[in-house]
Amino acid sequence: MTVFPDFLQAAMSPDRWPTFVLITARIGGLMLTAPGWSGTSLPRLVRTALTVVLAALLLPTTPVAHLPQGDRHPAARRGRDGDRAHHRPGRRR
Repeated sequence: MTVFPDFLQAAMSPDRWPTFVLITARIGGLMLTAPGWSGTSLPRLVRTALTVVLAALLLPTTPVAHLPQGDRHPAARRGRDGDRAHHRPGRRR
């Protein structure tokens, strides 16, 4: 016996977490700025619950978000090169 239905369990697998975070961030921005949703008429807890539920419902319909791997991402180079990865020659700090 499983706690979650199969579609929800597949949608919440670890490879889908970055997609879930991106959807939640997009809907969270809507809840913060859209008229009607951003007012004080809806309590903060209700807006948060709506954000998570909407993101969970949209997750199966969105493609998987692929995050950068290895040295292609500037944060990965920063640990190896220190500040030199962002330093421009001829410019003083």
